[in-house]
Amino acid sequence: MLNRLAKISLALATCIYLSACGASTLESEHVLVKSHDDLAHLYGITSIKGDVSIMVDSVTSLRQLSELTQIEGDLIISHTASLISLGGLENLVSVSGRITIAMNESLETLQGLNNLQQAGEIWINGNPVLETLDGLNSLRAIEGDVVIWQNEALENVEGLEVLETVAGDFKVCDNASLTNLDSIRSLRSIGKSLIIVDNPELNNLGQLGQIKNLPGELNINQNPSLEDLDGLVGLETVLGDIHIYSLESLSNTNGLKDLVAVGQSLIIWRNPLLIDIDGLSKLETVGGSLEISENPILENLVGLKNLGSIAESLTISKNANLVAFGGLTKLGHIGAGLHIELNHSLPHINEIENVKTVGAGVSIRYNDTLSSINGLKGLEAITGDLTITGNDNLPDCSIENVLKEIGDDVRGVTVVENNNSEIICE
Repeated sequence: MLNRLAKISLALATCIYLSACGASTLESEHVLVKSHDDLAHLYGITSIKGDVSIMVDSVTSLRQLSELTQIEGDLIISHTASLISLGGLENLVSVSGRITIAMNESLETLQGLNNLQQAGEIWINGNPVLETLDGLNSLRAIEGDVVIWQNEALENVEGLEVLETVAGDFKVCDNASLTNLDSIRSLRSIGKSLIIVDNPELNNLGQLGQIKNLPGELNINQNPSLEDLDGLVGLETVLGDIHIYSLESLSNTNGLKDLVAVGQSLIIWRNPLLIDIDGLSKLETVGGSLEISENPILENLVGLKNLGSIAESLTISKNANLVAFGGLTKLGHIGAGLHIELNHSLPHINEIENVKTVGAGVSIRYNDTLSSINGLKGLEAITGDLTITGNDNLPDCSIENVLKEIGDDVRGVTVVENNNSEIICE
């Protein structure tokens, strides 16, 4: 058996030598297949120790790899023009590195990988006629990332039914025809982040809530057909950021009803049909900042009724129809700034009266109907500046009463201007 072929592409003379020696294991840092002859000379190989790249423009079949069971390295199948399926790889069970299936113009199916049980990573991107992931049906564990990206005809993720663990990120991005993630029904562990971005036809998230704890970030954005987050029911903690933004059809956050803690920031931004955030009613802590901005029909923040602390900033801005906080009554500490700005229907902020400390500045600006800021009376310390400006319906005399309550607890500069000097307080 030949022990090693160092840093070479697969060449004719080398393959003949391997056949003459009766070798079933090929050792090479990189096996580069760029012709039919290169592919033919791999017939009979059962194991390859090294990376394998198949980039043959006119290849129509991988039957020459029919005895291959294991690759200790990466497998790349890329830039083929005539390959319709992955038939020929039926005996492949394990790839220790990354499997990349990319830029294959005619690839319709992943059939051929049906016995693959383990992979280091999976990247499937830029295959314009691939409609499903059928063929990955035996794959249970992935030791790194899963990336499903820019497959414009992909309609579903059939083929991932038995996938249980992904040790890295799980990313589904920019798939123009993808409608659902229903086939992801066994996944219970993701080692890093869950990122689902820019899939214009996606209307549900399957059963991703079986993942109770997410060590990385949760990023769900720019999926304009997604009406709810119900597939996330069961998710309890996210140690990274949560980004919920630019979801044009999202009406509620009920899919997050089991969420208790966010390790970093929670951003809910630019969701034009979001009317409430009641699904956040179990949320107790945010380890970074909380921002709720540019949700034009959001009416209240009742869903934040159990939130006790925010480690960094709280920003409530540009929510045109916000008429009451409703929630935030248990909030006692804001680690950085408090910013309440450009909420044109908000009459008061009384619900934050239990906030005792703000670790940076407080900014109350340009809230057209705001008539009371009595919710600030409970403050015992503002580490930064206090700015109250441009609130047309907020009486100056009311602001003066609140400032008397706060007293010398503002460490920075206090700026009060362009509010209402005409209304007389009783």
